[in-house]
This record gives sequence, structure tokens and C-alpha cells, in this order.
Amino acid sequence: MFKGRGKRSTVSIVFCVSLFLCFLGTAYAKKAIRIGILAKRGAEVAFHRWNPLARYLSKGLGTAFTIVPLPFSQLESYVSQGKVDMVFANQIFFVSLRKRFGVIPLATVKNIRGGPYMGGVIFVRRHSRIKGLTQLRGKKIGVVSLKSAGGFVIQASELMKYGLDVRKDCRIKVFNNQDFVVYAVLNGVMDAGFVRTGQLESMAMEKKIRLSQFTILNSRTYPDFKLRCSTSLWPAWPMAARKGMDPVLRKRIASKLVGLRPNVAVDKAARIQGFTEPGDYSPVETAMKALNML
Repeated sequence: MFKGRGKRSTVSIVFCVSLFLCFLGTAYAKKAIRIGILAKRGAEVAFHRWNPLARYLSKGLGTAFTIVPLPFSQLESYVSQGKVDMVFANQIFFVSLRKRFGVIPLATVKNIRGGPYMGGVIFVRRHSRIKGLTQLRGKKIGVVSLKSAGGFVIQASELMKYGLDVRKDCRIKVFNNQDFVVYAVLNGVMDAGFVRTGQLESMAMEKKIRLSQFTILNSRTYPDFKLRCSTSLWPAWPMAARKGMDPVLRKRIASKLVGLRPNVAVDKAARIQGFTEPGDYSPVETAMKALNML
């Protein structure tokens, strides 16, 4: 995921972090609480997207917070080795980290579209002969990662209800990002694709695709959730703290997250509407067990 960014991106991030910590002062910086962020679109994007939240927490709690962007391959090791104090990652990582290392949920993020929920989309080209989920057997399906909550696991869990284990019954190909999954389906490279809710709408807003070019399989609608969806809904990404964090500090951070009022800097950069109380992630755990991921 980080290949091709070059040294300039890494140097830029290190420089930004250094400036931030220097600004807070050496003694202050030593107490910095490190927030590990799953950087699904790269380290630089993650840092700039979430650094305003770190500044908000630093100012509100009188303790320095700093962002640590992490690729899929390093997030778990950083938590296990105590290199981060908090972690913001998808539901699959959270459930796994909670089971293995006892991380504690502080809050669930509220996205601009979808609010505190997310789901998965199973889609094909508009004129595809595939009309239903059972017709995916033996077909080529594009995904972003087998550990992606909205880009694989929730769809795979849904298909198991129809007697399909996509890992065995379909031909899965992993792409570098969800944009590539969409393009692969559009260009006929893949028969179908799995993406998170909101992905197609975002690409349409960016003029990369037209929604009319695709058909959503197993289309579902929910009150107050306007995004195209093929699955049940899960709580959105949780912000969690390591097991050993001081309980008083943990509660203060949770309160500050949930109490985040409309904040132009934070909301605009992170593209969120604040946070809410932690959601129920038991459906995620159930799906993971069914897929032998736990």
C-alpha cells in the first residue's frame, strides 16, 4: 500500500510530526499519546486527515496526542508491542485486537454519509448476466483485502447465507484499492466486485464513474441510511485504547470524542460528523467466526 510513495512522503510526515511535537515542547511531547491509524490510502493521507483530531484532543485534555499512520501489515505488531496507545482501524482489526490484546472501544466514528453504520456492496456491470448472488459461483470477484470489513468480510458473510463460500466457490483477486476494484468490474476484467458502502457514490461525485453503469446485487434499504448496500449494517470504525491505559484517562478521551461538537477543522479533514458511543460489534465477531477468522 505504501509502495511508490517515495522517500519524499515519508520525510514529509516525519517532518510534520517533529514540528508538531516540538511545538508542544520536549517535556510535553514525552507524554504524547500515540494514535495508530490504519492508513488504507497511504501514510501521508492518513496523517493529514487525522492530525486535526490529535490537535483537538491535545488542546482539550492538556496531553499531547500524535498520529501514527500504519499499513495493514504493521498495525497488529504496533499494538502488541505497545508502540501505540490508541488504535483506529476497521472492525475486523478491532475484533481481532480485542480478542488477542484486550483493546477497549472508546467511541464509534460517524461518517458524513452513513453516520455510525456501514455495509458492503456487491455489484456487477449494468448489462451483466449475473442477476442474483447464487450466480456468483465460479465467477471472478475483485476485492481490496481479505481483511477489509466493508470490502470483503461483510459480503462473504452475506453470501454464506446463500451457501456460497467465496474463498472456495469464486475466483478472488485482490487489488491495491477500491477504486481499482470498481474499474476492474467496469472494464470487464472482473465479473463482480466487493466495495464498502459509499465507494460508488464517492467515485460518481468525483466524476470517475456513473452510477448507472452498475447493478447492485441483493440491494437493501434502511431508514436513515441512503447509500447503496447489499448486506446488513455494522457499526462504523471504532476508536479503541490499549488495555493498560489509565481508566481515568481512557474515560476522559472517550468523553472528549463523543462530545466533539461540529468542528470545521476536524470534520472537514477527517470527513466525519464526530463520534458516538461504541456500537455493538458482536455481528462482526459472529461473521469472523463463521469465516474461520478468529
